[in-house]
Amino acid sequence: MANDAISKTTSLITHATNEYKNKLEAVRQQRNELLNEIELIKISPLPLTDVIARVEAFVSSNNLITGLESFFYPYETNNRLLTVETIPDTAPVYVVNDMLATKFRSSVNLAGVLCSLFGDTIKKTLVDAVTQEADFYPPGPPLAERPGLISGLQEKIHSLEIEEEALICEAKAVGIGGVYRRGDINPEIVLMMEVADA
Repeated sequence: MANDAISKTTSLITHATNEYKNKLEAVRQQRNELLNEIELIKISPLPLTDVIARVEAFVSSNNLITGLESFFYPYETNNRLLTVETIPDTAPVYVVNDMLATKFRSSVNLAGVLCSLFGDTIKKTLVDAVTQEADFYPPGPPLAERPGLISGLQEKIHSLEIEEEALICEAKAVGIGGVYRRGDINPEIVLMMEVADA
């Protein structure tokens, strides 16, 4: 008789523990899905209208010829207008597989010169190119809408984390063990729940 009572009690505790764990798992699964949705919004390709706007902004931002001011003064004009500087990066000679190898890198950025001289042509070429390629990049939400969408999802995550902590506190209050917090739990929520229970 006593063994039956113990067995029944153990079974009830096990059932209650599993029930809390299942509820927690469901909440955490929803949270993970929302986190994944946020990451997808962040990294998803932009709609074509945003891509074209970025192309136009790129060309416009590089359409700044340095050296124009020299034409406005009665002095000798300098040669900075079409000067492209290269900055070499040299390092000691290394021996690789019995062969000498020297690290040498130079960088030339022609964007400023080319966009200044051929801005309209470059803009049209790039716009035509991205328009042709757009079908290969299924777009996510427009860039302007992404912060609002992410903010809304973060609010839902916050609510789920409160629900998660409430389940943990409830399990603890009724003496159920084996129900643990995530390692990355928001400490503000833990403190908030502790204050509410005090």
